[in-house]
Amino acid sequence: MYINKTKNYKNMKKTLLLFSLLIGFSLWSQKYKFGKVSKKELQEKSYKLDKDAPAAMLYKERVSRIELTKDGAILKEEYYFRLKIYKTEGFDYATVKIPVYDYGNDKEDLLGIRGITFNLINGKVVKTKLKSKNIYTKRMNKYYTRTSFTMPNIKPGSVVEWKYIIFSPFMQTIDEIKLQSSIPIKKLHVRFASPTYFKYAQKLKGFLKVPIETSSSQVNVSINHFDRENNGNRIINAIANYEEDMRIIDMKNIPALIDEPYSGNIDNYTSGIVYELGAIKDPNKAPETFTTDWESVAKKVYFSNKFGKQLKKSSYLKNDIKNLTKNISDDYEKLKKILAYAKKKIKWDGFLAKFTDNGVEKSYSKGTGNAADVNLNLVNMLNNAGIEAYPVLVSSLDHGIALFPSITSFDFVIAGVKTDKGIILLDATSKYSMPNILPERDQNFQGRLIREDGTSEWVELFPTQPAVNMHNINVKIEDDLITGTAKKTISNNYAMAYRNNAAGINGEGLRKWLDQQNSEIDVLRARSTNLNNNDNVIKISYQFETESFFEEIGHKLYISPLLYQQHKENPFKKEKREFPIFFNFPRINLSIISIQIPEDYQIESVPKDKEINLGEDLGKFTYKITSSGNKIIITVSNSINQPVVLGNNYTKFKDFFKQIIEKEAEKIILIKK
Repeated sequence: MYINKTKNYKNMKKTLLLFSLLIGFSLWSQKYKFGKVSKKELQEKSYKLDKDAPAAMLYKERVSRIELTKDGAILKEEYYFRLKIYKTEGFDYATVKIPVYDYGNDKEDLLGIRGITFNLINGKVVKTKLKSKNIYTKRMNKYYTRTSFTMPNIKPGSVVEWKYIIFSPFMQTIDEIKLQSSIPIKKLHVRFASPTYFKYAQKLKGFLKVPIETSSSQVNVSINHFDRENNGNRIINAIANYEEDMRIIDMKNIPALIDEPYSGNIDNYTSGIVYELGAIKDPNKAPETFTTDWESVAKKVYFSNKFGKQLKKSSYLKNDIKNLTKNISDDYEKLKKILAYAKKKIKWDGFLAKFTDNGVEKSYSKGTGNAADVNLNLVNMLNNAGIEAYPVLVSSLDHGIALFPSITSFDFVIAGVKTDKGIILLDATSKYSMPNILPERDQNFQGRLIREDGTSEWVELFPTQPAVNMHNINVKIEDDLITGTAKKTISNNYAMAYRNNAAGINGEGLRKWLDQQNSEIDVLRARSTNLNNNDNVIKISYQFETESFFEEIGHKLYISPLLYQQHKENPFKKEKREFPIFFNFPRINLSIISIQIPEDYQIESVPKDKEINLGEDLGKFTYKITSSGNKIIITVSNSINQPVVLGNNYTKFKDFFKQIIEKEAEKIILIKK
């Protein structure tokens, strides 16, 4: 969100708040009127185009307008929603959360919240109004508050609607207008209006075809405002005259975009539109242009006092880094040492940011700071040790893909070290990160590395080294019980995820945790190595027993050879998918299982070997089974070689996992001697 500082913002607020209260919601569509719901809508049992939908947005409207007053310009946004609930699973959509910027003099104003729940009881429409006491505002951090409410008296069959207005001084980037949701939208109406000399670029995302109508008209707005010269006691009427550009979107029957495994941030592919202010060409003033390309974005960030200026400081480090690395000659070992030191020295306060809050020096002395405080300190430490390091701007996963050149496209910064073999990426905000092993929130296609002169380049954020998850399992079957031992080795991104879930757990706690993770076995003993040591692979060993995975029918024994490593459900269930498949990192899953069969049985049949190759270096599955004496050894490998795969490969991967599930479900058959 771009901060447009206006000296007379408080006076503008008084003018427009009064204006808003006087005109109400006169801009709402004539067909959908707040407070008037039909019996037909209440009697509807399901959405005809998506019978499985738990709810549907019957109507969604957003009207955004840059309004001019005698004190300047302000963004006014009116929201109106009408929701139909079909199932209890749809109740969550009746909880509304509205973030509001509230910091210093630059703040947004939320007003006019109204809500009604409609139910059909004994043939009559019964209304339940949202009460102000059930509207809550909570400060989320120093910059934002969040106002939230849950619509009252909801049940399957309810229709609920709510509306509100937001006034904002931030006009360079209009918050994304979302044209799609995880539930269907029956009708959508969007309008964006701005004075003609405000030149907004229009940027679409997602896969829907969006019809946009444009028009221009002369605006003559009568504005009532308080006379400040008379202590605000007298209302004066004024006329604002200007030409306005209008963009209108009317859409019907918008399908839901439903999340599923390996989707990354589904909001990256939900259709939407962003308006970015490129220039202001006021005929009475010199033209003012704004950021138009990525190089300009990077320079604007870099030359901020809260970014580039922080990278010119180093005296505060004194001799700390030199003393830390004085006995280390290898740069990579120095890098790891400094990364570990930065994590301990400056604790991340949980706030993602590309600009410092405390500043590097104060954060270093206090031992706490936001993401920029932490990682710009890391850049300074590395350079202080003679390692060539630069800041890398990132758009975190929840923030979305940096699609359009804008200062708001990035919300985070990490460190990048230049080497002969490429860029090594580092993030000191994550306790279990390692060089080139970043938290999932950082893995969002590309980041922008900025040099000391403000020039910049794109760098890939996804890792190239595969994460390995290897299981060695030895079991024997006797007395209607499988007993066994397992050794698990975990590396790279798999190891970081494992540490996030299990670090600090050991002894009996580890045994219980593993037991909970594997419901089909009883874990008897467990121990770990390197669980809290980021520099090495994790090793887990445990003993277990189970009555599952085999069945005796007549004189035969049917065994599931993969035991609890068997895939049972295909993560891909849709017919097709347009957006990419996110694996986030290359991976290898390897299971080597040795089964000792009972002495009074012999092998009747075992599954055949199989290899499934995805082609194009995408991945491969291999299944190999051998026997020797009373032992059967199953070796199964499943590798995915790319962190992100285009959506046109969806059916290929769906079939890949289908074949894996079918193969791993095949049984070993033993027969009594």
